[in-house]
Amino acid sequence: MPATIVTPQLIKARTNYARTVRGIPDHYLLFLDETGFNLHTTTNNGYSSVNINAYRLFPANRQRNVSLMTFFSTNGVFHHKCLV
Repeated sequence: MPATIVTPQLIKARTNYARTVRGIPDHYLLFLDETGFNLHTTTNNGYSSVNINAYRLFPANRQRNVSLMTFFSTNGVFHHKCLV
């Protein structure tokens, strides 16, 4: 980080935040993880002769994305939901 961003006030705020979080019992902490992926994407490799451009037409992206959200704690998965 650039030295101009790390100020004494910021260091103090981070220290106070860390002390606050450290005081919370583990069983009260929940973490949210979210990820998304497209089932219609593929990895493609193309080859062409020397001095000839490689090209291929692809249809527009018209399929839906899939999102996965999971709440978990130190004891394991608390809740999960998959949105299609």
